[in-house]
Amino acid sequence: MNSKKQKRRSISVRGDIYDRVYSFCKEQNMSMSSFVEDRILYYMDHPEIDVTAAPPAAAPSLPEIVALPDKPLPVNNTPITPPPPITSHIQPVSELSDNQLIEEMKQHFTF
Repeated sequence: MNSKKQKRRSISVRGDIYDRVYSFCKEQNMSMSSFVEDRILYYMDHPEIDVTAAPPAAAPSLPEIVALPDKPLPVNNTPITPPPPITSHIQPVSELSDNQLIEEMKQHFTF
């Protein structure tokens, strides 16, 4: 598939890692994609961190990276006023004379 057309790609992770990321992101109210992308970009922007080395027995704490939570839906507190009821000044078709009906049709249709 042409990479110029496809906007998103997938990366597989073990089930236990997926569950941990899912739980963490749910607690933080953020999307999993933004969390993973932020972490990857952090390591890409800090080449001095050796991510290929095996972690020591007690892994050093990493700087906290907090992804922005997903934007909440906008809240509109403006009350909605319904439009006034339609009070039609047009007679129902059944009440129009033939001539009135023809004149009405001429206004709306091209013959």
